[in-house]
Amino acid sequence: MLGTVLVLVIALVAMFGPFFAPYDPDHQFDDGLRDDGTPLGPCAQHWLGTDALGRDELSRLLFGGRISLAVALSATLLAVVIGLAVGVIAGYRRGTFDALSMQAADVFQSVPFLLLAIAMNKVIDRPELWSLAVLLGGLSWTSLARVTRTKTRQVRELDFVHAARALGMSEGRIVLRHVLPNVLGPAIVLGTSLVAQMILAESAMSYLGVGVQPPTSTWASMLRDGQDLMSLAPRLVLYPGLVIAITSFGFNLAGEGLRDALDPKDAVGPVLEKTERSMGTVAMGALVAGALALFFLLPPVPPGPMWTGAGTSEAHPHHGGTFVFFHESDVRGFDPHTSYDEISGMGEKLLFEGLIDYDHDVHFVPRLARELPTVSDDGLVYTFRLREGVYFHNGRELEAEDVRWSMEHLLAPSTHSPGLAFYSLIDGYDAYQNGAPHLRGVEVLDRYTVRFRLSAPDQTFMNAMAMIFAYPVPHEMYEHQDPARHPIGTGAFILESWEPGLRVTFRRNPRFFRAGEPFVDRMVYELNLQRGAAFMRFVRGDLDHIHRIAPADRYWLAHQARWAPYRIERPLMTVWGVGMNCEMPPFTNVHVRRAVAASIDRERWQRARAGRLLLNGQPLPPNVPGFDGARPDLHHFDLERARAEMALAGHPVREVDGHWVADGLETPVEMWVGEGDTGQMFGELTQQDLASIGIEVRIRQVAFPIYLQETGHRRTVQLMLAGWSADYPDPSNFLDVLFSSSSIHETTSENRTFYQSPVVDEILARARIERDRDVRMRLYHDAVGIILADAPWGFVFTDTKLEAWQPYVHGYQPHPVWDQMYRDVWLDLPRQRAARELGALSGLPPAAPFGGAP
Repeated sequence: MLGTVLVLVIALVAMFGPFFAPYDPDHQFDDGLRDDGTPLGPCAQHWLGTDALGRDELSRLLFGGRISLAVALSATLLAVVIGLAVGVIAGYRRGTFDALSMQAADVFQSVPFLLLAIAMNKVIDRPELWSLAVLLGGLSWTSLARVTRTKTRQVRELDFVHAARALGMSEGRIVLRHVLPNVLGPAIVLGTSLVAQMILAESAMSYLGVGVQPPTSTWASMLRDGQDLMSLAPRLVLYPGLVIAITSFGFNLAGEGLRDALDPKDAVGPVLEKTERSMGTVAMGALVAGALALFFLLPPVPPGPMWTGAGTSEAHPHHGGTFVFFHESDVRGFDPHTSYDEISGMGEKLLFEGLIDYDHDVHFVPRLARELPTVSDDGLVYTFRLREGVYFHNGRELEAEDVRWSMEHLLAPSTHSPGLAFYSLIDGYDAYQNGAPHLRGVEVLDRYTVRFRLSAPDQTFMNAMAMIFAYPVPHEMYEHQDPARHPIGTGAFILESWEPGLRVTFRRNPRFFRAGEPFVDRMVYELNLQRGAAFMRFVRGDLDHIHRIAPADRYWLAHQARWAPYRIERPLMTVWGVGMNCEMPPFTNVHVRRAVAASIDRERWQRARAGRLLLNGQPLPPNVPGFDGARPDLHHFDLERARAEMALAGHPVREVDGHWVADGLETPVEMWVGEGDTGQMFGELTQQDLASIGIEVRIRQVAFPIYLQETGHRRTVQLMLAGWSADYPDPSNFLDVLFSSSSIHETTSENRTFYQSPVVDEILARARIERDRDVRMRLYHDAVGIILADAPWGFVFTDTKLEAWQPYVHGYQPHPVWDQMYRDVWLDLPRQRAARELGALSGLPPAAPFGGAP
C-alpha cells in the first residue's frame, strides 16, 4: 500500500504538476543568480531556489517528472510486452524459436547497453521522446524474457495445463487462460524495477548527447546538472535525487504488492505481508535519513593544503619524485605535425623541443639552436645553428637534415597538417605542394646548420618556428608505427606508457641536452578525470596541479586564505564565441549570421559564469596587439537589430503561443559542444538566445577529439561553441588561422567556420609581410572590421583561468603562451603533513612524512 500511494502521488504530480508550475521551466531569469554567479536559495519568488542558469527549480522539477516518467513508463511497458511475448512463446513452444530467441538475448546482453543504444540512436538521427522510449524499451526485454521463459516451462508441465489440453482446449487459449496469468506476477515485479533503470538510462544517454536534449528538464538531467554545485547548493542534487529514489522505491514496493496479489497465498502469507510492510517503512525511513546524512553530515573540506614541502631553498631545485596532472578529456595523439590542441600540447611540450621558444616575458630564446638565428637585412633568410650533442629518445643525434626532413614532412599534402598556413611563405612552398620533390627554401649547410629562405618578409616566421609544428622529429618515427602513439622527440621526458582514456606516463630523459634537467623522475597525465573528482583528489594531495575547476569548487578555492600563495587567476590569450559554418544553411546568409551575433546576451553569459568572462565582442583578446575595445562595430546584444536582420534574411520573426518562430527555419540547427558541464551550459545559453530570434538549437555533446575532428571537416557541423587559444601573441595568430581561406582544408581545418573573403585574404597577406608595425596594426584593424560585419562568429568573451598547485611544487609559473607548461617543475620532497588539525578535518589519521608524490 505504501508503494502504491507513493506511485500514485508521483504520477499525479507528473501529470498535473506542470499546470501549477509558477514559471516556464526553461526561462533564465536575469535576477536568478547572485552577483557572484551562484544560484538563489529558496525565497518568496522561487520556492525551491534557482539552478546554475537562474531557472526556477520548482518549475523544472514539476515539468521534469512528466518527461522522466513518460519515457521510463513507456520504455518499461514496451520491454514488458516484448519480454512476456518472447518468454512465453519460447518457454511454451520450445524448439527453434526458443533457441533463436535466447541466442538473441545473449547477444543483446553481451554488448554494453549504452554502446548499443548510442549506435541504434545514430540510425534514428534525431531522437524524440517517443523514439527514445522505443529504443530503451527495445533493448531492455532480455532479462524479463528469460525469467518468463523459465516460469512458463514450469507452468507448462502442471496438471491443470495437461487437463486443459486433454479436454481439447486450443494451445492459444491454454496460453492466454492458464499460462499467462501464472507468469504475469513475476513479470510485473521485474517490470517495476525497470522503471528506475529507465530513468537512469535516459540520464546517461542525455549526458552523451543522444537522449532528451537540453534545455528540456528531466529529474536525471537535473541531478547531473547540479553535481558541480553540490557543495554550494546541495538542494540541486537533493531534490531530484530524492524524487528518483522515492519513485524507484515506490515502484519496487508496489511490484511486491502486485506479486502477492497475483500469486496464490500460502499459510504464512499474512505474517509475511505484515513483515514486508514493516520492513518497507523502515527502509523508506533509512533512505530519507541516508540522503540527509549524505548532504549535511559529511566532514568539511580541509580549509588549506594538507601537505607542505621539506623547506628546500628555491635556489637549489630538488631532483626526484612524480608530478601528477590531469585533463577532463582524452588525448588524440602526440604527433606534433597533426595533433595540435591544448590536451595534446600538454604532453608534446614534455616530449619535444623546438629550435627556439619564449621565455616568461614573451621574448624569443634559443633551445635546440645554439643562439637565435641570424637574419638577412632584407628579412628573407634565417640561419639556425644547432646545438651539438642533442639526442632523440631513440639515441640518434639531432642533425640539420632532421630539421629539413621534418619541415618537408610537415608541409607534405599527405600529412594533412593544420599548420600549413604558418609556413606558406617559405620559398618553394607552392611548388612543393604541387609535387616538387623537395622544399626549395630549406637548405642544409652543414651537419649542424640549416637555412630557411622566404619568398617574402614574414613578420610571423619566428613565431611559427617556436610553434609545436616546427619541432624536429626523426624520420624513423613515421616508418613502421603510428607517430601519434609512439612519439620520439628530443624533449625532457620520454613516453613510458599509455593507457588510452586513463593515463599517460612520462619518464625522465637522462640524455636531455640541458644538464641537470628535468628535475622530476616521472610525469603522470591523468585523462578523462572529471572536475569534481579532480578537485577532491587535489585537496587530498593526489594531484599536484589543478587548472579545470567546477564552479562550486572554484568559488570555495578562491575564498580560502590558506590557498592564496598557491593559486593564481589570470586572463588568457583566448577568444570564444558561437561559430557558424558559412558553407551550410542558414548561415550562408550574412544577415542570419549578424542576427545570431546580435542575439547573444553577453552579460547573461558573464553572470552565469560568475563574472569570470571578459566580454570583448571581437576576434582579438585584450592582451594581444591590435585589440581595440572602443571600436563602435563590436558585437553586442541588440535583440531589435537581430530580429531586423532576420527579416532582411527572408526569415521574419513572429511570436506564436509565447515562442518566437522564424519563417522558413522550422528545422532545428545542431550545435556541437565539447563534453562536460561547461560545454552544456554554453550550449543552453546559446539555445535561449537564438530562440529569441526563432532559431531552434539542438545541442550535440561529443568528446573533445571528436569535436576537433568533425568541426574540421567541410560541410559537417552547422553551429559550434568556437574558441581559440593563442599560439603566439600576435593578431595574425587569430585572424590568419581562423578567418583566412588558406586555413581551409577538406579535413583538419583551423578555419572551422569555412569563412572566405578575398578582401580579408588580401589584407592579411599584406599585413604578414609588412615591416612597419604601425601600418601592420592598421591593416589588422581593417580586417577585424570586415570580419565583424560578415560575422562568421558571434564573438562573446575571453576567459580567465584559476590555477592552483600544492605547496611542495616549485618552479611552476603560468606561461603566457603555453597552457600548463610543466617541464621545469620540481618537488620539494619529502612532503610533510601540513597540520594535525587538517588531517582530522579530512577524516585522515595523522601520518608521518613520506617522500615522493603519489
